Amino acid sequence: MPLDAPYLDALRASVAANAGAIPNQRSYEDTEWEARMVRCSRRLLSAVVFREMAQVTLETTRSSLLPVVGFYYAMFHAGVAMLTVDHATPLSEVAYNAVKGNPNEPGVTHKKVRALLKAKLVDRGLLDKVFISRLDAMKRLREYVNYAVGGRLPGDVEIEELNEAALHAQVGEALDLAVAFVTGVASNVKLDEATTGLARIQLTIGDHFGDDIIQLYVPREHRERVRAYLREHSLTT
Repeated sequence: MPLDAPYLDALRASVAANAGAIPNQRSYEDTEWEARMVRCSRRLLSAVVFREMAQVTLETTRSSLLPVVGFYYAMFHAGVAMLTVDHATPLSEVAYNAVKGNPNEPGVTHKKVRALLKAKLVDRGLLDKVFISRLDAMKRLREYVNYAVGGRLPGDVEIEELNEAALHAQVGEALDLAVAFVTGVASNVKLDEATTGLARIQLTIGDHFGDDIIQLYVPREHRERVRAYLREHSLTT
């Protein structure tokens, strides 16, 4: 969905101020928006890796037990990636252990991510509600296989009715929505005279930690699946 003028004006004002708090700041996160771009990169790459490895596992094992967990986490990380670049969402809301031990600043949780996506993006007309629907559906399936193997959770579909063959495409459609939002925001972020936020994401995934993550979590014979998605969606150098 296109970003409207009021949103872009507020975004650019936030980038110009570049003064937001950076929980757990790292040495390469010089400013708020540098941190937002780097952290979003990690989340996006995680989403792509989870989706592709879930499909590899499904094709290899013919069992839906583990793949549905991977597909859910692809959605979860994609959701956090969007919130990370949303100027109206403080980084403390989506940081791991943002303020450890403080119940008012618990960092990222599954329930919080869903609520933030609805309040910050869907309700403001920035994200199609199908993303939330898919996230909810994958969460129900994940809970089914995590907590009800051999049983049933009230209101859940029977695992036998699950169309495993459709999950990769369905999650892919939702991931595309997330990528569209992120790239729309990042292309309007100017980190310095020569660098946009999108260029920083591409550099981070392509030349910073991206290859390390892919090599660590994706077997050699399946790495092209991940890299192909990143290239097709202009997320890497």
